[in-house]
Amino acid sequence: ASKTDRSRIVAEVLELTNLYDVRKKNVEGYSGGMKQRFGIAQLLLNNPRLIIVDEPTAGLDPAERNRFLNILREIGNSSTVLFSTHIVDDVKELCNDMAIMNGGRLLKQAAPSNALKELEHQIWTKDIAREELAQFETAYMVLSSKYNADNSINIRVYAQCEILQGFLKAAPQLDDVYFHSLKNDEARLN
Repeated sequence: ASKTDRSRIVAEVLELTNLYDVRKKNVEGYSGGMKQRFGIAQLLLNNPRLIIVDEPTAGLDPAERNRFLNILREIGNSSTVLFSTHIVDDVKELCNDMAIMNGGRLLKQAAPSNALKELEHQIWTKDIAREELAQFETAYMVLSSKYNADNSINIRVYAQCEILQGFLKAAPQLDDVYFHSLKNDEARLN
C-alpha cells in the first residue's frame, strides 16, 4: 500500500475509535478507556475477521464504556467479535449470541432475546425482611436479591407456576438467565 493509502487507513481507524483528535498526544497520557480504544485501533489496521476481547469495559467510567461498546458494535458489522464479560448489561447491549460458562463448562448458548423468552412467566419478585431471606432461599429458587432503600430485600425467584401467591410476576432480565443457569448447574452437581 502507498503512503497515502496507509495514512487514509490510519485516519479511518482513528476516527472509528474516537482517537483522531488526540492522535498527536503521547499514548502514555491516554486514559484507561483511550488505551483500550488504542488497542482496538492497532488491531483494526490488520483488518481482522475475528477479534477476541476479555473484560474490555472493566474499570471504564460510564461514558468511556459506552464509547467502547459503540466501537465494538461498529466493528461487529464487518468482523466477528468474541467478547468475554461478567457485565450482563454489556451482553444485552452488544451481543446477538451468548454463551454462559462455569468452570470451563458450557451451561447455555442462545441469542439473548431467546434466552429471555425461555423464562417468560417464570420470574417472580417480592420484597421481604432481611431476616426472611434464608427461609425464602430454602422454599424457592431465589435467583438474586438486592437491598431496597428501606433495608428490606427484593428477591427474584424462578418458578414454573401460573400464580405464585404473594409474589409479583416480573419480566425476565439477562441477570435472571445467568443466575438460573448457574443454579441449575449447581443443582445438577449436588
